[in-house]
Amino acid sequence: MSPFTPFLTSLDLLAPEEEAQYRLDHLAIDGTILVYGAVLFGAAYALLIAADQALLGSTGAFYALLTVRLVFIGFCVAMVVAVPRVRSPRSQEAWALALGVGIFLSNLAVLTSRPRTYSQNVTLEVIGVLTMYAIMPDRRWIKASVPLLFSTAGIFFALFVKVHVGFVALLSILMAYLVAHLIGLTATSWVSRGRRQGWKRERELLELVRERTELAALREAFITTVSHEFRTPLHAIGTSTDILERHRERLEPERHLEMTTRIRSAVLHLTSMIDDVLFMHRLDAGGSGGEAREFPLNPWIQELAASHGATGDTPGVELDLASDLGVVKVNEELLRQVLSNLLNNAQKYTPAEGRVLLRARKSGSDLILELEDTGIGIPLAEQASVFTRFQRGSNSGAVRGTGLGLSIVRDALALLGGDLELDSQEGRGTRIRIRLKALLRGNHAA
Repeated sequence: MSPFTPFLTSLDLLAPEEEAQYRLDHLAIDGTILVYGAVLFGAAYALLIAADQALLGSTGAFYALLTVRLVFIGFCVAMVVAVPRVRSPRSQEAWALALGVGIFLSNLAVLTSRPRTYSQNVTLEVIGVLTMYAIMPDRRWIKASVPLLFSTAGIFFALFVKVHVGFVALLSILMAYLVAHLIGLTATSWVSRGRRQGWKRERELLELVRERTELAALREAFITTVSHEFRTPLHAIGTSTDILERHRERLEPERHLEMTTRIRSAVLHLTSMIDDVLFMHRLDAGGSGGEAREFPLNPWIQELAASHGATGDTPGVELDLASDLGVVKVNEELLRQVLSNLLNNAQKYTPAEGRVLLRARKSGSDLILELEDTGIGIPLAEQASVFTRFQRGSNSGAVRGTGLGLSIVRDALALLGGDLELDSQEGRGTRIRIRLKALLRGNHAA
């Protein structure tokens, strides 16, 4: 592999958005290095003022050169103050380029004022080139252009002015510049590539830690929630069974029916929770619960609503269905999960005297479903998080639930390609609007 390969491919390690984030993350450290470089060059140029006077004496050329030196030193001081406050990579690059231009102009003034001492400056020039490679921000064009700009004045004098420079000396000078640039480009390219690789690995590790932390939190929430929700129906089954065993001969038919109804209700609740957990696991594993199929929507919704009938504690489901819904083509299990979980939630959190209304209509080839209830509503601050697993509203009180229903709705809708809008007011009720695109027969199925 060529020594320039890392330099040419270092940015290709990262996607554009990753590269932008990398630059922001390294803005402070690159700025600090750039400031140290400005201090170094400013101090070096201040020390060289004495050499200028010794070589030029108190002449007009010396004072002209002194003015250039002082201006450059002032610029370095300004950099020390301004660069730490920079908040964007582009501004930092502008300062780095300005430093390169300032050094180029200063060197040009030195060589113009005392060209006969050019050969004495070559060592300092080479050291300066390597220093520029070291202090420039980690941007490909800056790393390449500024050190080249730095050495342009010296190379120009070596090639065209040729003051006291023979062929062998000229060749040595050019080789010194070439070697300096080769070393600088190679070293900085490997460092740049290594920094990006390290940054990317660190990001991947942080993402892995975040995912594992979330997974641990989800596992803890799952164990806590499910164990609590399982314990309640199991307790109901246990106590009802115990009563039936101990007193079955003395129980009146109404009491016997009450006990068996409690058992049946508890079993249905357990079955529903297990189904939710299994469905969630299947979605996580990449399953979608079958293929899309065609079926008439009106009777399907009516049958689903009938299975969510009123009880002593919850209202039934009222329907407002357009007569022209016709036949749809969709993954039935996913659609059933969406509507069943929404209806369950609406009924659970709406008192028996309240209202749960499901509307269905079409808009072109899209299916529009709207579910309204007059229940307890969702607090505004919690509406963004209620679709997260195991999250329940703070006002849910003693109403049983695992916090999985709305997360299943979210995941199933994502597979169906649907959109959901939530409008809820605490204490007044909730309205959910769903748009499922291109479901009607004769259009492309979702």
